Amino acid sequence: MLPAYSNRGFTGATGAVGTRGPTGSIGATGPTGAKGATGESGQRFLTTTIQPWGSTDEDGYPSGLSVGDVQTLVVGKDLAYIPGNSIIVVSQSNPDIYFQARVKVYNPLTGNMIVQIALVSIYQNYPFDYYRVNINPLDGPSGYATNTGATGPRGLTGPAGFTGPTGPMGYATNTGATGVAGPTGLAGPTGLAGATGPTGYATNTGATGPTGPDGATGETGATGPTGYTGAIGDTGDTGETGATGETGATGTDGPTGATGADGATGADGATGADGATGETGATGETGATGVDGATGATGATGADGATGPTGYATNTGATGPAGDTGPTGETGAIGDTGDTGETGATGPTGPTGPTGPTGPTGPTGPTGSTGPTGPDGATGPTGYATNTGATGPTGPGVIWRGPWNPSGSYISDVDIVSYEDSSYIKIAGNGNSGSPPSGDPVRWAVFVLKGSTGPAGQTGQTGPTGPAGQTGPTGPAGQTGPTGSYPAWISTGNIVFGATTTAPTASTNAPANNLSYRQLGDKEWEVSLVYKFGSTPGISGLGDYLFTLPNGLSFNTSLALQGAYQGNVQTNSWELAHYSIPASGVITDNGLGGQVYPIIWDATRFRILTITYGSFISCWGSGYYILGSTAGGIKLRFQFTST
Repeated sequence: MLPAYSNRGFTGATGAVGTRGPTGSIGATGPTGAKGATGESGQRFLTTTIQPWGSTDEDGYPSGLSVGDVQTLVVGKDLAYIPGNSIIVVSQSNPDIYFQARVKVYNPLTGNMIVQIALVSIYQNYPFDYYRVNINPLDGPSGYATNTGATGPRGLTGPAGFTGPTGPMGYATNTGATGVAGPTGLAGPTGLAGATGPTGYATNTGATGPTGPDGATGETGATGPTGYTGAIGDTGDTGETGATGETGATGTDGPTGATGADGATGADGATGADGATGETGATGETGATGVDGATGATGATGADGATGPTGYATNTGATGPAGDTGPTGETGAIGDTGDTGETGATGPTGPTGPTGPTGPTGPTGPTGSTGPTGPDGATGPTGYATNTGATGPTGPGVIWRGPWNPSGSYISDVDIVSYEDSSYIKIAGNGNSGSPPSGDPVRWAVFVLKGSTGPAGQTGQTGPTGPAGQTGPTGPAGQTGPTGSYPAWISTGNIVFGATTTAPTASTNAPANNLSYRQLGDKEWEVSLVYKFGSTPGISGLGDYLFTLPNGLSFNTSLALQGAYQGNVQTNSWELAHYSIPASGVITDNGLGGQVYPIIWDATRFRILTITYGSFISCWGSGYYILGSTAGGIKLRFQFTST
């Protein structure tokens, strides 16, 4: 029976993909985002001087300002000024009187602001008045100053080591493996450190005051921006996929070509009948594998014998015609596998029967355990040595000329140069065309092409720290720095007179009447008092005159030289040394005159001790140098420590 063939044609090509369904509609817009938080309160800068301010000379008269002068203003507290801010200060009475300055110090607890003049108006004098102060809009605030010290001068750079000569470039061969990185060269000696300049004179900058209390809550900032628009809704579901096109019809199988005729096969002799297969005998146990014998030494190869003569060619007989191929019999069905019987004794081998059909492949069995490694066999004899090839001829000599020089002269087939990390050999013409080797292939050829950058080597271990260098010689003394300047005076206006009994009244037309102060340190202050008697006499009052410290300051009366004393001065004149404060000043009524010193009355007030030349010692008051005089005056300046 002939095998059945399928009449199914080839599978047709897959039909075209259907059109994509329509995109779903856009989802609804998401809800509006929550309202942003209210912005922080803005910083405050606009303020007005708390006390009248004016620029005066030592006698209390109005004076002008110069660029670089330092002045002190008392302004509002808890403002946002920091050192470096540029400010503009304008008189409330006359806007043409103004100046610009830089903030040096601002104390938000007291409102004291020390500034340095940067620009002045055309007016020569700055009379006592209230002045408006604001940040200069043309100059943003500087950042807070840090405590970074000044950078010291940089030492001299040590001399660079000599560059070793470059070795000659060898012929281009196969690039060998990257050599081991050489050790890091010794570091050059550290340059001598520059001499340290002399320390500048200490200025009278006061120590930083204590941190102030938390500032008042600023004004409500502008409403924050509207929250972000909600996210766009999810994209609608993709439309259903179009139906798959119908499969094309299967094509018909092409006709099978005709089989060529086989030659006739010669007649086979009749095959004898197969003997019955004997039962398989029982398999004996496998004997232990014997130890491998040592490999014998290879005997020497015998000499080749002489080649014998070629035999005579015989006539090959003609091949008989091939017989017709008989029809293939039907394949029988494979029977069930029977149970494995006991292994019988091995019978005699019968004649080989016809090959049966191939059975199905059984499952792969588990991998057996690895057996022990056998002993190593004896080493075989060394093979015969081959003949070493003859040494090749010596190549031409070349000379390494270093980097290519456009004005150099080079010899063909001898000179090698480097250019752009590759090396080139001169191949034509002596001299130099002036063109770089990479652009002149007629005269130059690549000798060694620049290799690709190798991987970075591992970082070597840090070498031990070298010994400390010798101390360099002391550098020359630096130039003397500029003398530090004291802060400017703060005027409180006219002197307020008090007394131990009845307060006096100052002259209404006194040419000079001023009490000023300035801060020299954290708790160090200086006071200046100037008064000239006017042509209209004042009222003398009764008792010793009393004066109050400005700006709410107070004496530290716990100090040994700042004790308070309220006794009679005249009867204890020479016992007042530890109550009087060192000062400089004079007093006169154009008839008498003497020196003056402050004596502390209590924590905030003081009297003025007068030592009249060749006469008496007393306090300024209704008995001596009275305000009812119309000639003379007093100047007093002293320093003290506050609480």
